[in-house]
Amino acid sequence: MVHGEWEQWLRSVDIVPRTARAMIQAYEQFENVQTTRHLSVGKIFEMLSLPESVDRQGFIEQEHAIPSTGEPKTVDEMTVRELREVKKALKEAQQARQQAEQDNIRLAQLLTEERNRQPQVIERDNIANTNLNHSQTKGKLVFPFVNTDSIHLLY
Repeated sequence: MVHGEWEQWLRSVDIVPRTARAMIQAYEQFENVQTTRHLSVGKIFEMLSLPESVDRQGFIEQEHAIPSTGEPKTVDEMTVRELREVKKALKEAQQARQQAEQDNIRLAQLLTEERNRQPQVIERDNIANTNLNHSQTKGKLVFPFVNTDSIHLLY
């Protein structure tokens, strides 16, 4: 076939080019997966958007909890709608895991910065000269020896 004639040929046999591309993707992703013979085209097309890191054979064979019902099902037992739910939950869990990893990296950086920071020395004279008037501090926690500028809260 000459370049540019493929889409025209597809239309002549009543296949939409988008569907043909999805079929090619399905073949590439599932060519070695034996259980796909029993799955509907809708389920196979739905699984095309799974992350590349997900093993197709394993995903098809293992049970997944359906988010709306909590019921465990294999892909073969699911409806396309349930498969979409599982995919969405998988994507959300992956995003949460990535966010947690980023948060851990940031906290490790903050901890390293704090550990590498030079300690602040408070002169003994400053503590001795601090005059605490009982009437001013009644009902409050007062730490005259702590420099509040050096206190950092991590969220």
